[in-house]
Amino acid sequence: MKSVVGMVVSNKMQKSVVVAVDRLFHNKLYNRYVKRTSKFMAHDEHNLCNIGDRVRLDPSRPLSKRKHWVVAEILKKARIYVPPSADNPVGWGTDEKAIISILGHRNSFQRKLIRLAYEEIYQEDLITLLKSELSGDLERAICLWTLEPADRDAVLANEALRKPILDYRVIIEISCVKSPEDLLAAKRAYRFRYKHSLEEDVASRSHTSRDIRKLLVAVVSAYRYDGAEIDDKDLLGDPADEYFAALRMVIRCIRDPKKYFAKILRYAINTKGTDEDALSRVIVTRAEKDLKEIKELYMKRNNIALDAAVGRDTSGDYKAFLLALLGDDEINN
Repeated sequence: MKSVVGMVVSNKMQKSVVVAVDRLFHNKLYNRYVKRTSKFMAHDEHNLCNIGDRVRLDPSRPLSKRKHWVVAEILKKARIYVPPSADNPVGWGTDEKAIISILGHRNSFQRKLIRLAYEEIYQEDLITLLKSELSGDLERAICLWTLEPADRDAVLANEALRKPILDYRVIIEISCVKSPEDLLAAKRAYRFRYKHSLEEDVASRSHTSRDIRKLLVAVVSAYRYDGAEIDDKDLLGDPADEYFAALRMVIRCIRDPKKYFAKILRYAINTKGTDEDALSRVIVTRAEKDLKEIKELYMKRNNIALDAAVGRDTSGDYKAFLLALLGDDEINN
């Protein structure tokens, strides 16, 4: 047997620890890696291990019925949380600027490699770590950015569906702006993560009107429309009607998604208190697509650069991260 690396999850027993070891397996159906966790009891001669330590285990002769491993090396000691104080206002002391500098200037493929390498070296999922170390709008934006695009769409869709009032904008954006291939990948990722289909979850939203559900199920189930142009101005109906508004949104996403996203950004920034969820969603999802053109449209229609508007309405590390994605340096290179 080979040595394994894992995290100590229990050290209650004398000279013994329980270590969780994660392994990655490739799932051919979904073309992604799946994490499986096994737990091993190991001998810790001097009781040096603490919960959370990263350790290397070497195989050993049987020391008891369940103990066939020994702790060969403590690779990384667990960080001990210190409550915030005047000298240490952030507790863990996470270097947010370094995280922004690294992840904010890497494309999707590079971020995937970073995440896989981190998992292999530290036996811990990078996004799980980011969620534990960051908070608020910065945590949400960086975690969405670090996900692969299809996974990101699945997470956004699930978040929208779990809200007390369904945010159907997210479902429409994913369904009507994505290419058929990207929509299929998002639906596969959704099923893989949540064990049921996106269509099923949309259809089961009992607190949403029947007409809205039928419309959303239809757009989620169909490929993106690429036929003759449709003008939403030709639609007749009450602008205050929710179904009518959703239908116009579908047409706008299909007809001119850049213009649609520029308008969403304007509403997100100009609304009282700023809609950070919408702001993060648009910037993160369009940064590697058409954000440059969206910025130009925003400038033309609002007489202010999007960078300046974001800088004015956000603050701190969250502001720094969004500006990194909006920056002149091309993240796609």
